[in-house]
Amino acid sequence: MTFVAKSALLLAVLACLASVTTRAGDVFERKAGLWKVSLHFPNESSPHLADQCLAADTDARVSQVGMETLQRICSKVENHKVGGTFVTDSTCKIGSHTRQSQTVTTPDGDNAYHVVVKTHDDHPAAPAKADEVYTQEGRWVGACPATMKPGDQILQVGPQMPGGMKTNLLATSPKD
Repeated sequence: MTFVAKSALLLAVLACLASVTTRAGDVFERKAGLWKVSLHFPNESSPHLADQCLAADTDARVSQVGMETLQRICSKVENHKVGGTFVTDSTCKIGSHTRQSQTVTTPDGDNAYHVVVKTHDDHPAAPAKADEVYTQEGRWVGACPATMKPGDQILQVGPQMPGGMKTNLLATSPKD
């Protein structure tokens, strides 16, 4: 996978993992401020890192866009709360592939969370495997810096882009 394609995929995964919305009462939303996020891909030694600036409604707005996409490509999206965790089970058609996934989000108070995504792809493209596990950790660090607005995400992509790649998670939000 090319650097640009992988970065784009990473941004999409971070945006989806960042907002797990379920039916009323079963919502995990991060509090406003700056979040340090790390995403661990299978077979990679170093995590992908991002800073995300959130307002009180950022997760809900990103989740709305994500759910609209999921409804178009997924035959199954089930969300529920189990104890203190938030679980999403889905079956989605991506091109000619069918991918089943389970996302389990476990908050640690209101300052941190851990996400485990287990996937099964019926026709994985090399070098991916049929069954993979991705993890994400997030930690709240305080107020957003003046250089970031709600929805901004700075992905640390390595020496190719020393300042990181900045995008806004709300760029496709219907309320913008």
